[in-house]
Amino acid sequence: MENTIPDDNHDYAKMDYWDSRFKNEESYDWLGKYKSYQDLFTNILEDNNLSKDTPILIIGCGNSSLSYDMF
Repeated sequence: MENTIPDDNHDYAKMDYWDSRFKNEESYDWLGKYKSYQDLFTNILEDNNLSKDTPILIIGCGNSSLSYDMF
């Protein structure tokens, strides 16, 4: 995967940066893959009496595969 960090932080504010990045990038999981957090998610569900059908809103997920993997 090519470097996704721009040379200048101001590029994050430019639509061209994001258009180019999402055109060439299938997914990007900046925090980690689902497998890294699977046990944590399971514990949260169990500790809070939630089911796997409980809706979860993931804000700012971008093109991360985390939402799909959690589903």
